[in-house]
Amino acid sequence: MTPMLGNVTRRRKIRKNWFFDCTCTRCSDPTELGTYGSGVVCRDCMKEGKEGVLLPLDSLDYDSPWGCSQESCSVNIESITIQTMILTMEAELEGIDDSSVE
Repeated sequence: MTPMLGNVTRRRKIRKNWFFDCTCTRCSDPTELGTYGSGVVCRDCMKEGKEGVLLPLDSLDYDSPWGCSQESCSVNIESITIQTMILTMEAELEGIDDSSVE
């Protein structure tokens, strides 16, 4: 398993393949040690020229709601919405022909 995976995907794969819930330092940190590997750009902040990132409010809870990293932003999104976005993006990436340079 590649460490390039964000917590959302990596923790689920660890649970499925090795039957435990990882609680290491990276998995416990919503920012994934500052890498923001699972972070999603906050559209509300982007519209206002801010750099907000949606992160899980509790990174060890698979169903945790996600909130914006900007204190002035009150955006909260359900976990299922984020999970659907991530699965959609992963499927799109899988479908890219990496031998094509166009």
